[in-house]
Amino acid sequence: MDKMIADKNSTDQRDTSSVQRETNWQSVLAYCQQSSADSQVKVCPCPALKQAVEEIIRLKTRLAQCQHMLFGQSSEKMTTVLGGSENPEAASNVEDSRYPESKELPVQKSQGQFEDQDSPGPEQDDAEPNEPKHGNGATSESPETIKTRRGAKPGHKGHGRRIPKDLPTIEVYIPVPDEERFCQICGKEGTALPLAFAERSTQIEIKVQAVRIVYIREKMKFDCCRQPGIYSTTTPEPPWTVNNEGMSFKTAPEFNNDDVTVPEPLARTNDGGVSLRATLGAPQTGGNAKTRFVTAPEPPQAVNKSKLTHDSIALLIYLKYLLAIPLTRISALLAACGFMLSPSSMTCTFQRHLPLFEALYQKMAEVVKQMGHGNADETRWRSFYHRDGKENFLDWMWVFASEQVVLYVLDKSRSSTVPLKWLGTAIQAVLTVDRAPFYKKLARGCPGLVLAFCWAHFRRDFVRAAVGNALLRPWAKLWIGRIFRLYQLNTARLKALADPGAFAQAQAKLEAAVNNMFHNIQAELKDPNLLPAQREVLESAVRHWAGLTVFVHDPMTPMDNNRAERLLRIVALARKNFYGTYAAWSGEFTAICLSILQTARMHDLEPMAYIKYYLDVCAKAGSVPKDLEPYLPWNISKEVRMSKKELSLCA
Repeated sequence: MDKMIADKNSTDQRDTSSVQRETNWQSVLAYCQQSSADSQVKVCPCPALKQAVEEIIRLKTRLAQCQHMLFGQSSEKMTTVLGGSENPEAASNVEDSRYPESKELPVQKSQGQFEDQDSPGPEQDDAEPNEPKHGNGATSESPETIKTRRGAKPGHKGHGRRIPKDLPTIEVYIPVPDEERFCQICGKEGTALPLAFAERSTQIEIKVQAVRIVYIREKMKFDCCRQPGIYSTTTPEPPWTVNNEGMSFKTAPEFNNDDVTVPEPLARTNDGGVSLRATLGAPQTGGNAKTRFVTAPEPPQAVNKSKLTHDSIALLIYLKYLLAIPLTRISALLAACGFMLSPSSMTCTFQRHLPLFEALYQKMAEVVKQMGHGNADETRWRSFYHRDGKENFLDWMWVFASEQVVLYVLDKSRSSTVPLKWLGTAIQAVLTVDRAPFYKKLARGCPGLVLAFCWAHFRRDFVRAAVGNALLRPWAKLWIGRIFRLYQLNTARLKALADPGAFAQAQAKLEAAVNNMFHNIQAELKDPNLLPAQREVLESAVRHWAGLTVFVHDPMTPMDNNRAERLLRIVALARKNFYGTYAAWSGEFTAICLSILQTARMHDLEPMAYIKYYLDVCAKAGSVPKDLEPYLPWNISKEVRMSKKELSLCA
């Protein structure tokens, strides 16, 4: 224990010394800037020293950012980088771009902690004119909010044990043990009460098991009616007869020309006569009865000779592509339940069903071009097979989410040609994206496309500027608080959509806050002591201000691109679990299944039930239905609609 305490103290001392060294470098740079700006100071530092200090600070900042992004730390609560507080609730999630969920009003705190994204701090609407201009300095007070945890609060009693009532029920009768059935005093056996007085207790048993379904197809025999034979009463009478001596012709055919072909079943003999080619049985001139059999048809299958049912195929697709479980783990799970299904068998099943799902995917791709508001994003994907013109295995998984369709596209390119191919040049929509250059090129080629840039990415610029640079943390906290204030005002505006009067007031407050923020950006850019990291963030905001403010005059446009980020989360999980795909058809099938499953979820359909429903439709039609419009997720009728049951089945 003493050794552990000593190691912790030494670690704290090293951390303190590193922070002190960082602060010293910032002080040197501040002194250099002050000396060069103040004409009364006689000491003029060497310009080379100033450049060296700036380069050291830039490299230290970049190193801190890279260390912060290692091993998924960008999604964790980090306290050592942004303030050193041991309170996890006050730590900052510097890379998390989720929508702020805290609805509590900001409060002032005395500590200089860097708050979480969900509580970035307040912005005083009327305090902007009196607010000091910030370059590389800091405010005297650091705004913060109180972070509340999700879920049940301390002291909550809970909801007790929930047993769903619509589950199949198996009753197990438990008799009283033999040693307790007799009276301990007189030894007589007690009287059993009726079952209505029995005590009942309930548990839930979960079974994962494979069942072999044997279809017993009924067979029927028909021998009651005459069947027309080759020599039935409707057939002309043959020119020969059968007697005890054999067959003889009633009238021998005459052939005057040797070139005449003898009809069947006759054949020409060597002496010029005619004989039968083979011995024939008695002709069925009387139309004798012929037995026939009728067998029940096989159950319809989307793909013939498939050994897995549609329910099983839907389950495998759900586990692989929506839960990102590798096929080897699925095979191990089934083996533990007593059924061996190799990954190659599952892969073969997917490949045989690819054409059926591809037709539905193409139909959904046509609908996504008709979007009014949508989101788009991309992330990397590995395709481990060689292709002409491609030196590495890096591909890109795109997502285009509209009001009706979530479309995933796997492509080897990350250029504007991909969205241009799938969205078309005639698209008339507002597309929420990040600030990648290929989206800007796409907008130049599509006159009807309006780009709305993500505020979560804009907020991330301030967070990254503060990582590794202690001097910029108060400045970043102030701007994050202003961005959070915009989120609050936009949420209040959306709640007032049904009330014209309240909506007008909320709209006016939002527009005033946005204009005030732009004036603050322009004012800070005029500060000569502004650091390069600060200037870079603010100049980027000015360049993208038109796209950042699309949501102000269009309430249906979201402020951030979090919807696309969440849709790509399953791609990132799959990439970590099974790395990628190893064939061209496999990558295509991945994009198709993700599109169908996510679109079904968006329309409140159970994904597995919808996959099974579509396969049943294909089986009844014999292939892909000619008209797929009635089977799209948003057109499923209420009679066959597979709605979610999470709330009713919650245990």
